[in-house]
This record gives sequence, C-alpha cells and structure tokens, in this order.
Amino acid sequence: MEEFERELHQNGLFFEDYYSQRANDLSTESKVDELAAFLETEFTVSVAKQSLRLEHKRLNMLGLVDFIRHNGQINYAKYESSHPSEYKIPVLFNNLAEMALMNHEFNMALNYCQISQNYTMKHHDLYNQLISETLEHIANNLLGKESGTKLEERLQLFINLNYQDTANYYSKLCKQLDIEVG
Repeated sequence: MEEFERELHQNGLFFEDYYSQRANDLSTESKVDELAAFLETEFTVSVAKQSLRLEHKRLNMLGLVDFIRHNGQINYAKYESSHPSEYKIPVLFNNLAEMALMNHEFNMALNYCQISQNYTMKHHDLYNQLISETLEHIANNLLGKESGTKLEERLQLFINLNYQDTANYYSKLCKQLDIEVG
C-alpha cells in the first residue's frame, strides 16, 4: 500500500513538473504567443487548481504575458477579480517589481511594490511583505532616495528570521544592479 501511495505521489509531481517546465521553457525562449496559447488551451484554470504550486505558476505566467504584451503595464484589478485568493497576488506583483528593477524601471517597481504591500498587510503575509519592502528599498536606492542602510537591515532581517536563501537571493540581485550591501 505504501508503494502505491508513493507512486501516486510521484505521478502528481510529474504532472506538476510538466506544466511548470513547459511554461518555464516557453518564457525562457521568449515565445510569448505560444505561452499565451499554452495557458489558454493546456495549462487551464482547472489544471492549475490541482495544486497551489500550479496556481502560482499559472498566475505568474499570465502576469508575464500581460507584462510583455502591454509594455510593462499591468492592470492589477484584472488579477484581483479573477484570482480571489489574495495570497497569490503579492507573489505576482513582487515578481513584476523585480522584473521592472531588472529593466531599470524603478518607479514602476515602486508601484508594483505598493500593490503587493496592500495585499500583504491586509492578509498578514509577513514573508511577501518583507520581500516587497526589500524590493522597494532596492528601487529607492537606485533612484537615489535612500542609502543602502535600510536595505542592509532588511537583508539582515531575512537572516534573523531564518530565510538565509532569500537573503542570499536579494544580495545577489543587489550585486546585479550594482548596489553594494554589507
């Protein structure tokens, strides 16, 4: 019986991996139209509802398609109405803020951070709030509105809360953006 349960679990993981990997491949290859078609025909809402991981992946990919097709402009009300589970929305807007930073659109990144923070505060989502605030500090630093002190404090907070991997990730992002942090 245990072997049967393990096999069922593995099949579920393979199912998730197929959709996640296919979406990643299309986005990495910048095949936006193919990705949009994949999200409409194969990686549908009913497929995504089978796991939280797939829901997050589909939402992020929809946001990416929208972001690219509309030159970096996203209508967040569209995501709010079609995804009533607000816990997913901050992840999308944190990702969009990071993309905006990488594209040197610092004010756009601040807008996305604000949207994310509205949801994280409303739903007491501390982890995504910290990420959003970190991205906000990065944008403000790049705009010359603040020094790296607040950013360093935020990265240290991730470490203190035992999110070392997250601290490392955002430290690397800072280096990519030519921001020096302690």
